[in-house]
Amino acid sequence: MKKRLFIGICLLFIGVIQAQESKLRLDVSVVDQASKPILGVSVYFKELKIGGYTDENGKTFIEAPKGRYELIIESLGYENLNQNINLNQDLSLNFTLNEQIETLDEVVVEGNLELFDPQMSVETIDYGIIKRTPAVLGESDLIQSLILLPGITDAGESTGGFNVRGGAADQNLILIDKIPIFYASHLFGLFSIFNTEIIDEVKLFKGGIPANYGGRISSVLDVKQKSPDKSETRFRAGIGILASNAVLETPLISDKTSLLLGARSSYAHWFLPLLDIENKAYFYDFNAKIETKINDNNRLSISSYYGRDYFNISNSFINAYGNQLIGLQWDHENDKGKKTRLNLYQSNLYYDLELDFVGFKWDSGVNTFSAQYDEEFFLSEKAKMNIGVSHNEYVFDPGSIRPNRSDSQIVENQLAKKYASESAAYMAVEHTISNTIKANYGLRFSYFDRKKQDAWFVYDNNEPLLYDSNFRRYIEAEAIDTLNQKGEGSLKKFYNLEPRLGVSIKTSENSSLKASATRIVQYLHLLSNANAPTPLDVWAPSGPFIDPQIGIQYAFGYNNKAFKKALDFSVETYYKTVDNRIDYIDGAELIANDAVERIILSGISRAYGVELLLEKRRANERFNGWIGYTWSKSEQLTKGRDKGTTEGAEIEKGINNGEWYPTPYDRRHELEISGQYKLSERINLSGNFVLRSGLPSNFPNAKFSFQNLTIPVFGGRNQDRLPAYHRLDFGLELKRKKNKNDIDRFWRFSIYNVYNRMNAFSIGFRRNVETSANEAIQTSVFGIIPSVSYNISF
Repeated sequence: MKKRLFIGICLLFIGVIQAQESKLRLDVSVVDQASKPILGVSVYFKELKIGGYTDENGKTFIEAPKGRYELIIESLGYENLNQNINLNQDLSLNFTLNEQIETLDEVVVEGNLELFDPQMSVETIDYGIIKRTPAVLGESDLIQSLILLPGITDAGESTGGFNVRGGAADQNLILIDKIPIFYASHLFGLFSIFNTEIIDEVKLFKGGIPANYGGRISSVLDVKQKSPDKSETRFRAGIGILASNAVLETPLISDKTSLLLGARSSYAHWFLPLLDIENKAYFYDFNAKIETKINDNNRLSISSYYGRDYFNISNSFINAYGNQLIGLQWDHENDKGKKTRLNLYQSNLYYDLELDFVGFKWDSGVNTFSAQYDEEFFLSEKAKMNIGVSHNEYVFDPGSIRPNRSDSQIVENQLAKKYASESAAYMAVEHTISNTIKANYGLRFSYFDRKKQDAWFVYDNNEPLLYDSNFRRYIEAEAIDTLNQKGEGSLKKFYNLEPRLGVSIKTSENSSLKASATRIVQYLHLLSNANAPTPLDVWAPSGPFIDPQIGIQYAFGYNNKAFKKALDFSVETYYKTVDNRIDYIDGAELIANDAVERIILSGISRAYGVELLLEKRRANERFNGWIGYTWSKSEQLTKGRDKGTTEGAEIEKGINNGEWYPTPYDRRHELEISGQYKLSERINLSGNFVLRSGLPSNFPNAKFSFQNLTIPVFGGRNQDRLPAYHRLDFGLELKRKKNKNDIDRFWRFSIYNVYNRMNAFSIGFRRNVETSANEAIQTSVFGIIPSVSYNISF
């Protein structure tokens, strides 16, 4: 029945596309001086305000009535190109763009095409802005740049991950060249895993997520690595206080096959022995990408990433974790403009922990094998369709423990691995309904199969969690049996339809209204007691005791280009709900827990807010920047389970006595100001100011004594808050003249937290030894941090 419904809706989508008047077609191909295709070039007819953006192959096309037009070609970092076109027949034209002299001053080009695009709630950020944003310890960071935009925040300094529109960090789908990542931080959140020197394009979808994306309900961060240069060898490197990086691009076969290599490494641990410190802490990562042009219609690329973090405290605590990714992508485009893409990839997150004083070693991880096939073609000159299928195979290893020395008392044990598969079929249509109305609409059908495993616990009345009504607390149930059923079928299957809709109405030449509605299903859950993700957290699939999260978001927005298009102003409001959002009973223990169903409850969450953004991001202008403000609320409701209404039935209190409570990442107010100023051809200035409400917390509001122990008493969950967070950052870039070897050289200086604000990361309580009074103790991560880096490129 559901398959028939899916096919019927597909046919309905196709049927609503109206037959259009026959028009002529202009095919455009854009490359740089090295004959490398340029992605994201804006190509449009000035008179008609119609056009598009080039794809990964540097191609796009325009269909228009017969006539004479001025063709405008614009792209960040390149000189604009204007050409008069006599469209009296179908044409195919090739263009080569010249790079701007100051390539490091690239900024995002915002044109009228974005204004009328029905895609809303999407943020883009480019290399130039990322590099000039002042950062901790001088290492430019993609995530730190993104959280300066409205609706995007984090759970505190050096926490790793990010939160979008009141969602949790595990609700973000993070992709590198379409390969998913489960943990995207180095040094437990100090840096992200993204090497900014090899980033080509960044898109963050906060809402209105297209149907070709799925699996996470809050956002999609899609990062595309650069295509390596096919005509000449390029090298760039940077040396900072804590870490250094290097990137090499070189052709293997001229104008056909090329290679990109990137590497980063920290090296502070090299100097610790000079201070008689035995501890070690470092990270490194490698990126590689090889791309070949088989012919004019086919391209093949292979991307890979390997990263590792290592901590060693006096050889008694050893911790290592990282990601291993590899993916293959084939792109094909026929002579009629139909595009086909095939992606095959593997993603692996591993975590190792060794405690010598206990005598054990712990290993865990997540492994994913995936494939995605996608087609894009035009139904008419005003309607483009995207269809595809995807499949993922998951292996979740919650952990194995084994002794690490001969005298250890630890007994070797492997927690049961969990297996699951996720499949999807999707279709999406971009439709120009009229000169003032455009729409995106689509549908995704997802299927999730939780497979049987080595050990599966069986409970009396199928209840893994019990409730003690006398003490009003939850108790973990004991299993009455254990089944070993790996390879014998499914524990539970889930099917879901995920519709997507976006509409844009052009209200004037410089303004538009937008709206979107999205339903997304997430089958994977991150089990964590922390506000932010850590590599020690456990990923768990949906199954008999854990239902998939179902997110629904509605968003409305207004965009305007004010002051003769010098400024872009946008306001968006959203309302989002999530069903089956898990929470934990008091005292829940997640580490090495082989039966997490005994410690979790299912609830609902909601988030709503308003985002304001006033920005000036224009190429070839001295000043660029933005001011963003967000008012939002994020809360959760976890009621007790319904045991029925018969006499004697238990009445469960749930979490927070069954009342709404703030989520750990709820922030009421956020203000971000960011600016970059080109003082001269050789000097660039930049600065940020951030002001945010404090995060929710729990403080004791009373105490009592029991057997000479002081027991704190807490009120409702997350009813208190940390102090407000604010800081000011400053950056300076000094460029030197090229030397006789034609090498670009420049210094970057930055001061993070200029006025040394000690922002609260957490607040704890302890008893003062001298006064015997309880006192609050604030923990802060960073004060003022100056940094410097030296960079070269040729």
